[in-house]
Amino acid sequence: MQMKMNADIRGMLKKRDKLRKQYLHTKSADDLENFRKLTNKAKQSIRGAKTRYFYQRFGGSNDSRSLWNTIRSLNLGKAAQCSLEPVVDVNNLNTHYASVSTVRDESIIVETIKEHERKCSDRPKTEIEDKFCFKYVLPEDIIQAIFSIKSKAVGFDGVCIMFLKMFLPALLPVLDHLFNYSLQHGTFPSLWEKANIIPVPKAKTPKVNKDYRLVSILLYWARF
Repeated sequence: MQMKMNADIRGMLKKRDKLRKQYLHTKSADDLENFRKLTNKAKQSIRGAKTRYFYQRFGGSNDSRSLWNTIRSLNLGKAAQCSLEPVVDVNNLNTHYASVSTVRDESIIVETIKEHERKCSDRPKTEIEDKFCFKYVLPEDIIQAIFSIKSKAVGFDGVCIMFLKMFLPALLPVLDHLFNYSLQHGTFPSLWEKANIIPVPKAKTPKVNKDYRLVSILLYWARF
């Protein structure tokens, strides 16, 4: 049996997510404060709901057998140790997921260009002249991007986010040049194309390749 979230909490979380999007759009101090207040209120409501739920499940139980059955149903009892290593061969796993997509990159490029040309031919010339372009990356953009990263997952280069935050003043001029050079010249560092691939089980007891979901952990630089 699992604890179900009531309608009030679901509505509160939905409103919280809406306030978060609003703040990211406006960058208003008032919107940020409203988001934080509702986040704290939602956490308190969830903690209260959990307390009531567990009290209901355990408060009136005097039978040890039913008590342990309840504990096991909540996955709180001692469980068998499971290995984090894939039970299938990693090379077979790689071959399986490499063959999932049969679309070639060249075909995607050709179709994308054709679709763009078709849309441009249907639009007035004045609209076509208003072309898409990248804006120049500013140091404050890099600072905001780095400090907005919450994940501590480390990519292929082994650099953690705490290292970036600690040495950002020294790294900032280099990153600023690197990002803008990449955008201006249409180049992308080959190292940024590498990632740590982690197979995460989709099933409780995975047995075959399709029982795994692959998670790609990029370098922090490539996440910007």
